[in-house]
Amino acid sequence: MKKYIFVVIICSILIGCNSKAAFDYSQNFVAKETILVPKINTVEEKIAVFVENKQFDSIAISAKTIEDEVEQIIADVKKQPAPDAKEAEKFKAAIINYFSYIKSIYTIYIQYGTATDDEARNDAVVKLQDVVAKKDAALNNIKTVQKSFAAANGFKIAN
Repeated sequence: MKKYIFVVIICSILIGCNSKAAFDYSQNFVAKETILVPKINTVEEKIAVFVENKQFDSIAISAKTIEDEVEQIIADVKKQPAPDAKEAEKFKAAIINYFSYIKSIYTIYIQYGTATDDEARNDAVVKLQDVVAKKDAALNNIKTVQKSFAAANGFKIAN
C-alpha cells in the first residue's frame, strides 16, 4: 500500500510540474504579445501620419523596427524548447504562425515604403488588405490553440 501511495504522489508531482511548465510557457507568449502591442500601436500611428505626408522612407524605417522585433520573438520561440506538456508543440507552432502573421504586415509596409513607383505601392496596398483581412482568423487560431493547450494541461487562461 505504501508503494502505491508513493507512486501516486510522484505522479501528482510530475503532473503538477508539467502543468506549471505549460502555464509558464503560455504566460511567456502572453508577455511577448503584451510588450509588443503598445509598440505596434505607436508605430501604426506614426505610419498613418507618414502615409498622409507621403514620407515613404519613414514608413519603411518604422515598419522595419517592428519587423525586426517580431523576427527576434520568432527566433526566441523557435530556440526555446516547448515544455514537456500535452499539445505543447502544436501551441509552439501556433505561436510562430501568429507572430509570422504580424511580421508579414510590417514586411508589406516596408515594401510599400521602399516602392519606386505608384504601381508598386498599389500592389503593396492590395497585399496589405489581403493580409489584414485574415486578422480575425489569425487571432482566433492562436486563441483556440492556446485554450486547447491550457485545457489539456489543467490550467485556465484569462479571456
